[in-house]
Amino acid sequence: MMFKSHTVIMIFFMFFLLVLQGCTGPKTIKKDKALSHTSVHIQLTDGSTREGIIVTSKNDQLIFVDAALNRVDTLHYLVISDMRESQNIYDFFGNKIPRSEIHDEKKFNNTILYSGAGMFLGTAVGFGAFVAIVLTDSSKTTPATLTMAACSIAGAAFFGKKGYNRDFQNAVDNIRNRRYELEKQKMIEERQRLEELKKQRDASQKR
Repeated sequence: MMFKSHTVIMIFFMFFLLVLQGCTGPKTIKKDKALSHTSVHIQLTDGSTREGIIVTSKNDQLIFVDAALNRVDTLHYLVISDMRESQNIYDFFGNKIPRSEIHDEKKFNNTILYSGAGMFLGTAVGFGAFVAIVLTDSSKTTPATLTMAACSIAGAAFFGKKGYNRDFQNAVDNIRNRRYELEKQKMIEERQRLEELKKQRDASQKR
């Protein structure tokens, strides 16, 4: 009976850790460790806030695309009091990407792959515990089975979350790149249109 209690406690503890991992808030970002293409919420020393996407971080300065202005701006580290991952996701121009668009773009290849690998690893660990328990006392097959099942589920959930995060990021990258290519094409077409207008104007002036 004591062993059963310990098994149940272990199962609930493993699930608690998994839930806790999934419920953590926005991650704090160190100013000198800011990665390019990270969507951020910035708290300034004067009490104001900024949102956008990081371009780079160098020479004690953060270069980012301001979401409110849709242009590149620079902040010195001294004026930044806190920086965290934003709840919003931005493209390279500082435009917000709706969660619904990310959901439509997202595949589940890595989620499935990581979950399967995690379940395999968890089952392997759980099977080792199962054998150890049964060898100690052959009458305790039920708690041993519960332990193996808990390890399998915990492994699938833990690694599945990592796979989900990678699928999410891949979807965001795809949307950003597609928007960038569309914007670049628009700029090319606009330049061609202006060049054509210039040719027409020059031709009319020669008449």
